[in-house]
Amino acid sequence: MKLNSLQFLRFLAIPFAVVLLLFPACILLFHRAENGVQQYSIHVGDVFWQTFTWSFGVAIVSVAIGWAIGVRLATVKPRAYFAFNIVLLMSLSIPAYAMFYTWWQAWPAGSWLHEYVVQHDALGVATKVCAFFAFVSWSWPIPALLASSSLRGRDATQILHDLDGASCVEKCLHRIVTDRKQLMFALLLVASITAGNTTCFDLAQIPSIGNELRAVIASGGSVFDVPMLFVMGICFALLAVYALIQSMQAGSRGIVGSYRSSRLILIAWLFLTCLPLLVGALLSIRSDGFQLWSQYAGDIFISAKNAVEVALFVGIILPISVSLHTSQRARVRIMATMFDLSWIFVAFLPASIIGYAVWNCWTLLGIDSIQRSSVVLIFAQVAQIGFVGALAGRWIASNQTTSTLLQLDSPGSILLFFRALQPKLLQALCAVVAISIAMSFSEVALTAQLSPPSTNQPIAVALLNAMHYQRPQIVSSALCVMLLLTASGGILVFLCSKRYAVVLLLAVCLPYSCTQYEQTPLENISVIGSAGLSNGHFVTPRAMDSNDDVIVVIDKSGKLQIFNHAGEFISAIELELSGTGYPTGLSLDETGNIWIADTHQNRVLVVSQEGEEILSFGEYGTGEGQFLYPTDIAFGKQDEVYVSEYGGNDRISVFDTEGNYIRTIGAYSSELVSFRRPQSVVVDTDGLLYVADAGNHRVVVLTPMGEVVEIISDVGRGSTQLLYPYGILLDTPSTILVCEFGNNRLHQFSRSGESLGTWGSAGSDVGFLRTPWGIAKSGDGIVVADTGNNRLQVLPYMMNK
Repeated sequence: MKLNSLQFLRFLAIPFAVVLLLFPACILLFHRAENGVQQYSIHVGDVFWQTFTWSFGVAIVSVAIGWAIGVRLATVKPRAYFAFNIVLLMSLSIPAYAMFYTWWQAWPAGSWLHEYVVQHDALGVATKVCAFFAFVSWSWPIPALLASSSLRGRDATQILHDLDGASCVEKCLHRIVTDRKQLMFALLLVASITAGNTTCFDLAQIPSIGNELRAVIASGGSVFDVPMLFVMGICFALLAVYALIQSMQAGSRGIVGSYRSSRLILIAWLFLTCLPLLVGALLSIRSDGFQLWSQYAGDIFISAKNAVEVALFVGIILPISVSLHTSQRARVRIMATMFDLSWIFVAFLPASIIGYAVWNCWTLLGIDSIQRSSVVLIFAQVAQIGFVGALAGRWIASNQTTSTLLQLDSPGSILLFFRALQPKLLQALCAVVAISIAMSFSEVALTAQLSPPSTNQPIAVALLNAMHYQRPQIVSSALCVMLLLTASGGILVFLCSKRYAVVLLLAVCLPYSCTQYEQTPLENISVIGSAGLSNGHFVTPRAMDSNDDVIVVIDKSGKLQIFNHAGEFISAIELELSGTGYPTGLSLDETGNIWIADTHQNRVLVVSQEGEEILSFGEYGTGEGQFLYPTDIAFGKQDEVYVSEYGGNDRISVFDTEGNYIRTIGAYSSELVSFRRPQSVVVDTDGLLYVADAGNHRVVVLTPMGEVVEIISDVGRGSTQLLYPYGILLDTPSTILVCEFGNNRLHQFSRSGESLGTWGSAGSDVGFLRTPWGIAKSGDGIVVADTGNNRLQVLPYMMNK
């Protein structure tokens, strides 16, 4: 077999499918991970019902809107038809969570609408409404594309409507009857895709199959710990495959007639898809939105590199698919169909299943250098996005002209094959690469699950944290990048010619020099806990403090756990919370009582170490004594209690120990006297406040009355800079120790603001940190909430050595 023969190109389908699909699938089914089976109290029936009602509810509305637009799209002029098909396809490459976030930020905390929602106890309902709008905004192009392709031209039904002078209601009813088969396939397809979504359901805190699988894997479990959810995820993927294949087999039954205006289609696209995204992106121009570039240039570079590599793989799948589908041999055409079905099936699986399968595959091989690189993530994304190349190849091969040309010429070499199909193949290749880059760049679920910890990670990791922890400037900046990528890809495809192929190749080649960063672990470390839901284990531990006797931790499961300084588990308290979110900070007072910044319930809760409620104060609002997302608590002189908060108030409120309001320090801004997400606060023996002003990437030193004494550091990844300081500790009488969420390290400063050194770097092994959240004293050392690694790490005190 010659390397330049068409037979070799067809043969490449086998290693692609084996390495990227078959091998991970076999490992998933026949090799059990060593983490054992954990018990999860998930009501599978409720999860299935929630997933079913959401999926088909979204599908019904999306199909009703999209099919009507698709019917009109089928009647426009050829050039407009081609342009709108590109626009709708590129719209689908923008993720649904971007739609959700733009709807969500339409009523931010502190706005009159948010206040109205909270006062009427409708926060959960409002969030679900945003999620529904987001799903519909993203999904409607799918039935629109299916309708336009099957009804291309002015079809017979439309002619009869015009001749009979049918009313709008009669047209709709008749259309439902005549198109019922295609409508059903579109409904099943949209419902199946919605069921497999992970990130939107996660952000909206809606239990779904994909979201619950994500939560199980994030807590250290496996898909086999919840086998029914695993099976349901596979069933929905199979349903999507069936619906898509049946939709593709529905041939065009249109006839040529007079063309209609495309104005209504443009208006629908602008209001349903473009306008929400555009408004969200334009917000980045205001309020320091472009700080994404200054803080995450390296992360964007990594994402671009990964996206280009993924696009190259998917681009190779395209000619492989074309060569298989255009073969004259029946066996090869059967293989082509199996090739398509495999890629489509994997694409519609929940991302958690894909990530778990690919990770276990490479873990079994035990190649450490691969596990620490982006190879695993790239392979997983190719498995998820590869269907784009497969379907594009099927589309080229289905063209009658293409089929006739290949039958007459029968090119035997790859070069002649490419020359024969050059115009259409180049256009399809540009489309595949553009869509793949956009999808890879914005993909969150797989990236968060598989991206190795490092100084610079794909921007999707920072984006997910930004959406969860209310950093709208980062998200809106990322939306700008996504829109630019999508628009550029669409324009490139529309104007595709040989000249633009050169531009494409340059875009592919530029990102290939990735800088590697040296990782230096902390030494002499002991670890408390690991991922899990049982006592002594954590799911994203965030709120933490300690005294001479105990370490107290609250994680995202809502459980408060108490340990001794040797790391031995003592007791646990299940906090009774509303389920809208969990505390991000806590402090122990002189008597050992636990003061909890109950972030999403907008209050301060004080409990004993036995779990008895002692005091609760605060409520939602922007007035005196009210809270928007309290984050931490500190105790000052004269029995004063300082409570930091973010989400619009971004201030520090002062109370007495009975919960009575005294005064307020600061407000939302980037000015010197104001804050942007003050995450942590501590008070020294002189009464000075040290505030980790996370959104402004600095530490602010204040008098008890709010006068600025010192501003420490500024934004960046340098040895003297800070990136999202979340925790702060007065480690010695002359120094402070800052825990950097964004730089994955500890940073020591003098009280006058001089940087004295940094410790730690990004990683998952012992001695490395991953998005550390809090820091406290522990015996003769310090304890760090290593949040991203689901553990605490206890360090000997060596910061002054």
